[in-house]
Amino acid sequence: MVMGIRESVRDAVFSIRDISEKAGRMDDTVRLDIGQPDFETPSEVKKAASEAIREDHITYTSLWGIPELRKEAADYESWKTEMGEKNIMVTTGGIGALHCILTGFLEPGENVVMNDPAWMPYSLISRVSPGTFGQVPYFDEDGEVRASAIRDSIGEDTELLLLNSPENPTGRVYTEEQVKTLGELAEEEGLWIVSDEVYDHLLYGDAEHVSAAEHFPDRTLIVNSMSKNFAMTGWRIGWVASRDEEMIHELGKVNRASTACPNYIGQKAALTALKESQDYVNDMREEFEDRQELVLQHVEDLGWDSVNPEGAIYAFPDVEQDSWEFAHSLLENEGVAVVPGSAAGGSGDTNVRICFGSATQEDIEEGFQRIKRFVG
Repeated sequence: MVMGIRESVRDAVFSIRDISEKAGRMDDTVRLDIGQPDFETPSEVKKAASEAIREDHITYTSLWGIPELRKEAADYESWKTEMGEKNIMVTTGGIGALHCILTGFLEPGENVVMNDPAWMPYSLISRVSPGTFGQVPYFDEDGEVRASAIRDSIGEDTELLLLNSPENPTGRVYTEEQVKTLGELAEEEGLWIVSDEVYDHLLYGDAEHVSAAEHFPDRTLIVNSMSKNFAMTGWRIGWVASRDEEMIHELGKVNRASTACPNYIGQKAALTALKESQDYVNDMREEFEDRQELVLQHVEDLGWDSVNPEGAIYAFPDVEQDSWEFAHSLLENEGVAVVPGSAAGGSGDTNVRICFGSATQEDIEEGFQRIKRFVG
């Protein structure tokens, strides 16, 4: 035991990293675990970063981000609800935005309610913030919102309801009806909505993104990022968007206390990406859709149940056995890395997350051939 470290931090686990670190030490592995695009950052974005260095844009910036990026991010979000520069705070990735919100909103003992399953770092961020978290499955098998169960999970100390669409780890895209039902529930209970939308341009088939901010603009904090939509994970640029300018101003104090400000070079790169790289995003999305279809075909061949991943870069099939044991045994015996779903919440105990964003179609074919051999 590490003395002095809070118990809530000690209790947190590096579930994804545990698999990834192990896979990284092995030879001839098929990596279906890493949750990032395998596309390179667009060339015009790299050029902008190089120019920023040459022009000595290597200093501190405003803790809310450079004004031109705040304005461009506001324009990017404005189809959801009216936004201007002061409605945006640039952060160190989407995870920095989430950290600022949870730290800024939650008093000790107050909590955020999130779906089960949910992106694994949500619980980690919650554990290192002053508050706590609770999970409840938002949807039944027919995709209906489990409003009564969610309402039962909300207590006097609940401040935030977290939505994530397109969703990690399932790839689910919330329908307009689902978003409205969840938003109305938050409204009835007096909760703020945290709407994590970092995959909002990675949609497949006829799926359409619906933001809570479209229907509940004065109650929603949007979290977004350059990481997934623009293949810029390592640049670490994201943002919080809110119609409440005063709230954005106050959240700046948390940004200041955690990272001082987002890095200047990354902000210049993000500015160029938002202005010039939409064609690149469309090309990437089309390739991901081909991979999604390939993964779904193999999942169907195996007879595994899965939510139809209409967005993001993941499938989350039920492998019908303990996910932790399955993932480790699959890695050790066949050299295929997937993420155990138990880390996402109790409802994922027999699921695994398969990422098709970081594996070529050839890698996906090879990985599933090994998986089929493994399950016999």
